[in-house]
Amino acid sequence: VYTREEVEMLLDLSDKTGLFIIFDECYLDMVFNGKSHVSPLIRGINKNVVACRGFSKCMGAQSWRCGYAIGDPETLKGMMQMMDPMFICVNWAQHALGAYFRDHVDDFQAHCKSLNTLLQENWVILRDAFERRFGWKALEPNGTMYGMFRHSEETDIKACELALKAGVGICPGNVFYGDVANPPKRCGWVRIHCGVSREKALAIARALDGVNEQLGGA
Repeated sequence: VYTREEVEMLLDLSDKTGLFIIFDECYLDMVFNGKSHVSPLIRGINKNVVACRGFSKCMGAQSWRCGYAIGDPETLKGMMQMMDPMFICVNWAQHALGAYFRDHVDDFQAHCKSLNTLLQENWVILRDAFERRFGWKALEPNGTMYGMFRHSEETDIKACELALKAGVGICPGNVFYGDVANPPKRCGWVRIHCGVSREKALAIARALDGVNEQLGGA
């Protein structure tokens, strides 16, 4: 989660160099642990700064492909000229979300609050289970639906194979580093997904503790 100082630094960089900065803020409603979202628009609208937001994460509406951008009108007009030919969101989804936020914004706020509580509680369950089973060191998240662990295995894939033997699927950290066609064999991190039901989180923990169950990925 960016601090105000970090956001200000990026805005200063944009002002000095003329570079465009695009903030991907799809997780802005999923921030916790006392942290808060700092808007890149704290100085107002800037031609070189765009904030992109959506609902695929906080509302689980990935297939709706519906989001929005905030920025200078001239900049957004230029973006639309490139994006319109690749338009993939059906218009009824936009109208449905517009009506929902117009009439039920309190429901959305309550949903985000309960979602963040679920994510944090699931993280505690899964964090402790992974640490008990493998001895990996958890990195405490301040938002999103993911959690990271520092492992000590030879490669990230071998760490994932250990988890698979326990009946749990996880993501190797090396897919986020370096050349996508030839990632490093070991970055030392693996990632898990906490955006599951409480029942699923408990079932994953039981599997890691040696209780046999049929499970999907974590």
